[in-house]
Amino acid sequence: MNAVTRYFATFRSAPDDAPFVTLLSGADREAVSWGAFRRMCYAAANMMTDRGIGRGDVVLIFHPHQRWLLPSFFGAQLIGAIPSFMPPMNARQDAALFRGSHARLIAELNPALILVDERTAAALGDVDAPTLMLDAFDDVSLADVRAVFDAVDGPALLQHSSGTTGLKKGVVLGYDAIMAQIDGYGAALNLDGGETIVSWLPVYHDMGLIAATVLPFVTGTPLTVMGAFDWLAQPWRLLTEMAAVPHALSWLPNFAFASMTRTISRVPPDLRLDGIRGFINCSEPCKPETVDRFVDALASRGVRPEHVQACYAMAETVFAVSQSRLGEAPRRWTPTAQPDAGGGTQPQRPLISCGPPIATVQVEIRDAAGAALGEDAVGEIHVAGPSLFDGYRGQPALTARRLRDGWYATGDLGALHAGELYVAGRFDDLIIVAGRSLYAHEIEEEVSRVDGIKPGRVCAFGVANADTGTEDLVVLAELLSPDDTGVERAVRERLAGTVLVSSAHIVPLPLDTLIKTTSGKISRSENRARFERGELTSWQDSR
Repeated sequence: MNAVTRYFATFRSAPDDAPFVTLLSGADREAVSWGAFRRMCYAAANMMTDRGIGRGDVVLIFHPHQRWLLPSFFGAQLIGAIPSFMPPMNARQDAALFRGSHARLIAELNPALILVDERTAAALGDVDAPTLMLDAFDDVSLADVRAVFDAVDGPALLQHSSGTTGLKKGVVLGYDAIMAQIDGYGAALNLDGGETIVSWLPVYHDMGLIAATVLPFVTGTPLTVMGAFDWLAQPWRLLTEMAAVPHALSWLPNFAFASMTRTISRVPPDLRLDGIRGFINCSEPCKPETVDRFVDALASRGVRPEHVQACYAMAETVFAVSQSRLGEAPRRWTPTAQPDAGGGTQPQRPLISCGPPIATVQVEIRDAAGAALGEDAVGEIHVAGPSLFDGYRGQPALTARRLRDGWYATGDLGALHAGELYVAGRFDDLIIVAGRSLYAHEIEEEVSRVDGIKPGRVCAFGVANADTGTEDLVVLAELLSPDDTGVERAVRERLAGTVLVSSAHIVPLPLDTLIKTTSGKISRSENRARFERGELTSWQDSR
């Protein structure tokens, strides 16, 4: 049985009345059986076929959480098209910035169809591709849908990840790679058919796309899903939904544990979580202090240390690289020394194990010269295996730089200890805010475009926030004029519109304040150290 046949096996064979996905939207909930979901996927495929969409065509899906979101994705796959979830426009973004940040991406991808909601359509304006409102699918009759199939081959999907602005790295994933990941990760999770996956994760990130969309589709695991904004408004609702289903399993970035801990008083006192399979901490470095506070806060409701697990994952391997053992509290280990981006050492701190590598992924730790290191040595994590991606779409130079001889250089620091992977940190350029990967140089480029900022005289980095469990974004920027009091607001608006970060610590500085390296580049490590020592203050404070 080939990978495509295996990918769609459950979709074809699941009983019509078997539950698949329960959609939550505000106070509304809709239970969709496998039979109803099949008909919706066929209807979406038919509508796209009628518009000339077929094998190899790219279909971009800019849409928030709603009932046709998943059927449109799998419907595109049924006709051999290549779907890609994209972040939709939201109320906090500037339409002009949203349009500008996606125009080049759309031009390079040359999609055959763009599925949008009303707000995103208005923001994008005229694009050089056919667009279709996803709400139009509501008018499709499900009584007589055509079963389109068997044209499927080539890439399965295109996942855009790790890009701060609209132009992101497109990760091309094939069906063979996806099924290798499902085989390895399913075995690591020891799925027995009794679980229910509960999620609020955006589907345009690998965690929401693979763990909470593709994995349940392939394995037939029932799914309960709510929109990200619904979760942000009521973080505790995830807990009530997990308590309501058998053996609940949920993936969460580290900051989500801190959010739920802060709102724990909203959880009904009689709610019990003894029967869950686990919360899997993923996407950000797993912080021991965040996990401990979460477990302590929910101990009276039945949460135990073994309920909070850890996973190391990335789009370039479809998803999981390693997974801690469900049913056991993840181990902790303190390396003897951790190198920083500048070649020095960071203070020792305990790390949470992300478990052994899954069966279909190989892991090596290498030094700066590319030589393999032994156990307990901290270096750059490299990965290989049949679930590795095919390359970055349209970026051969970047692909060649990161993917060599079948090994992918992750840019993350870690170590293998007693057969398990511990992630120690990442290079200085990467900042993770509330589960989103941001690149400092891209933020600096965006801020440099703001009127009143001296181009190239911007420094961005992340500072750990123990209260939120994630990083705070700090932006240091030199002003051209001390009287330009509107610059800070303009920077915030640009960051909200381009990188979707509405909270940042902006520090306006006098000219020639930031330290450069001998090569003329802004030194993030030196300027960050000065900021943390309190040596850098805003222009207004320094006058």
